[in-house]
Amino acid sequence: MGPILSDSQLLPGPVSRARRNFPRGLFQPPGSYRFGLDALLLAAFASRFVKNPACVAELGCGCGASLLALALLRPGISGLGFERETELVAAAICNGALLGLDGQIGFRAMDIETLDSTCFNKFNIVIANPPWSKGRPPASRLRRSALAMQADTLDLFCNRASRLLQNRGRFCIILPPGQLCELAGAIVSLRLGLRQILPIASFSGQSAKRALCLLQKNAASDPVILPALTLLERTASGIKWTEAARNFCPWTGSNDICS
Repeated sequence: MGPILSDSQLLPGPVSRARRNFPRGLFQPPGSYRFGLDALLLAAFASRFVKNPACVAELGCGCGASLLALALLRPGISGLGFERETELVAAAICNGALLGLDGQIGFRAMDIETLDSTCFNKFNIVIANPPWSKGRPPASRLRRSALAMQADTLDLFCNRASRLLQNRGRFCIILPPGQLCELAGAIVSLRLGLRQILPIASFSGQSAKRALCLLQKNAASDPVILPALTLLERTASGIKWTEAARNFCPWTGSNDICS
């Protein structure tokens, strides 16, 4: 699996270069939370369940990195990212245009607490990388907005995903493994069944730092726990990305993205 660049000769030069350089070069407003590997792993995971044509939504899309990555991997999709911070929505729109994806991926300034009901039951796939930090709040307002987790944050994300999805639609989410019990509790009354869990570990033998989860609307919870994906390995020449990581997410080869 890799970025779709085979038609680069048909694209304008700046767009072709932006796609080759991705995820480098995306605009992120000063003071905002910088996207990282979680966003790209989420896109790679979700791409496994996309059947073109598909309509995809992202809850809390930030500058658009995850949804745009998914569109590069699966060019037949259309998508809509929801984000409450207008500065980030403007950045996401700019990044979509940079990558030549503005015709198929849109972004809307909207708090997920007040999603427009006209969007309900419209999407095949919903993706989310919810805030999870419970430590000291950052000084920047945009970083506080991105990282602040309330007691009902996961419940809210799951509720909105269920409302957006069509029957049997899929919800892909990335979160720390310690939140799996909270996730299980959040979906009890939402008709979302937990179907797969993919643990993500930095090194072989270490505990997982993240878990990628697949849920499905109107399906029973009967999760398959997949073998952990190990991202890094120590070699004689230093620390490198594993072959499994590179095969799973093509952008893990970028030195700008660390685990």
